[in-house]
Amino acid sequence: MRTAIGLTQAGFARMLKMTVRQWAEIERGEANPTMETLERIGRAYGFQVGFVGRGPAVATDGDQSDVRDA
Repeated sequence: MRTAIGLTQAGFARMLKMTVRQWAEIERGEANPTMETLERIGRAYGFQVGFVGRGPAVATDGDQSDVRDA
């Protein structure tokens, strides 16, 4: 996505106030960014970072046929 908006790693890292190395590690999937960092990245792309629930983990009527791993 970064390249689609015409930014280099250095330019994007500068925009996010992080080092090129930090951004490169995030792009390669080698980093574990904080929620704050994810929010900054999301804002740069016009996204809001959040969590989406999967639905109930346990059936409420006692039927366990559609129980998901929690």
